[in-house]
Amino acid sequence: DCHAAIDGPPGVGKTHSVIEVSDILGLSLYTKTCSSRTTESHIISYPVLSVQEGASVTSHVNGPLACAMIEPGVFYGDEFNLLKEDVQKRLNSSFDERRYIDRNDGVQVKAKPGFWAVISYNPTQNLTSRDLEDSVADRFIHLHYERWNPAFKAYVTHRKAFSGNGNTAQSSTGSGKEFGVSLEWRGISPDCRFYAGR
Repeated sequence: DCHAAIDGPPGVGKTHSVIEVSDILGLSLYTKTCSSRTTESHIISYPVLSVQEGASVTSHVNGPLACAMIEPGVFYGDEFNLLKEDVQKRLNSSFDERRYIDRNDGVQVKAKPGFWAVISYNPTQNLTSRDLEDSVADRFIHLHYERWNPAFKAYVTHRKAFSGNGNTAQSSTGSGKEFGVSLEWRGISPDCRFYAGR
């Protein structure tokens, strides 16, 4: 299980690529946009009060990480580096060979085969802070997304503009040559053969 950490500046397609890959894999996507105020309860599970036979009862509702582990599906933690270090570390057991997380009510959630986690973050320019806590970073394969060059950005914008209005003109599905863009594709087959082309 190769969980992925994607870094890159805003607007380079980190979130969109996770949405596309989960769709290709046919897996449900469970997301959490993180901030410094995000707690483990927002990600793992949170308590709710209900009334059963006249008595108040506390039960726990699974958050996006627990749901992805149980189904199995894809957990996507956007802006993951904004989580406090102790919250980042608390999630480690779900991303390594242990493949479980303990909820606050004592229930242990085990990941089913097929569970996949992706986190993303915008690299910090602050030399006094880290992007990810070291023990968290070690549990992911890291992918770096570069800022798009202006010609490619123009090509993508052009394709989006034409694809939304039903226009089937060649310019809406062109190869990118009119923008000076040389496109290539890459892929991997189920039996782990790599393919590439232009």
